[in-house]
Amino acid sequence: MHVFIDESGSFTGYHGQSLSVVGALAIPDGKLEFINRKYAKIRPRLPQEKAEVKGRLLTEPQVNEVVTLLARNDALFEITAIDLGFHAESDVAAYKQKHAEGMLARGSVSRARPHAS
Repeated sequence: MHVFIDESGSFTGYHGQSLSVVGALAIPDGKLEFINRKYAKIRPRLPQEKAEVKGRLLTEPQVNEVVTLLARNDALFEITAIDLGFHAESDVAAYKQKHAEGMLARGSVSRARPHAS
């Protein structure tokens, strides 16, 4: 499985329209080469900035073409988005603290310890 992660947005600022997004694309090992070949044929027709395809510039038919390629080849795409304009900074800080405490309690992570010299 090959996983590609990309983000967009600042992830800062508690004001209106402070949208940030993280996307993860998972492609099965046996499909990567085929998808790369097919996408290489599509890519020159897609809008780009500084040689990077920009999703926000895609038309609906262009999105459909890329999504269809991925869906037909068992790829998965997961998106998480947040608009910090709908949240208070203190609420986010409290959530992060509670989440970290829960991870520590479950043993999901260990506390960082200074490295002994």
